Amino acid sequence: MRIDSKFEHTARLANGQRVHIRLLRPGDEALILDGFRQLSEDSRYERFHGAVTALSPEWLRYLAAVDQQDHIAVGAYSDIDPPHGLGVARCIRLADDPRSAEVAVTVVDRLQGQGLGTLLMGLLVVAARERGIDHFRACVRGGNVAALALVKGLTPRVTSRCSAGEVDLDVDLSGVTEAELPLAAAHPTRALLRLAAQGVPFRPPKDPEPLKPSAHPEAP
Repeated sequence: MRIDSKFEHTARLANGQRVHIRLLRPGDEALILDGFRQLSEDSRYERFHGAVTALSPEWLRYLAAVDQQDHIAVGAYSDIDPPHGLGVARCIRLADDPRSAEVAVTVVDRLQGQGLGTLLMGLLVVAARERGIDHFRACVRGGNVAALALVKGLTPRVTSRCSAGEVDLDVDLSGVTEAELPLAAAHPTRALLRLAAQGVPFRPPKDPEPLKPSAHPEAP
């Protein structure tokens, strides 16, 4: 399996909600903005390490400017029409260390704790390793217990360093196997990851119709 522009997956979260997952692509700026508007003040602070009340045009272009080689992003959106952005896991390859990438995961508040962050992170690991990345680096606020648990849950091979209330994490993905990824055995993505580990090609569905992002996000 290769997680590329044709990859698309549908999953059901712990609360029963269906979500669609694929790589971000050009034209997804409105979905990214829709997801941002659903984040609480605390979630925005955790993601951007500061008080951010709006995404500037420059920030939005940066978040949407994914080439899926050096800037990889896996996104989730709702199955309603028009769809809503629900979460993104992304990593950006380091220029001075091309086998390493900085990683970040964001999930809208109402779906936090439902397994979406874990699902996105697991697929991001597969996509990153397919592109020659075997180390993730992350800077997480010390009080962000959920994010720390998510990153550390990828593998026991994590080193951390605390400084000024933040935790710098280095995650060694080089020896991570499908069985080590933090996905429940019954999760539909487990089957996809097992196929990837076995080198079995994945035949995705036909390319979806272009998304028409909502201008009015759902209330958290």
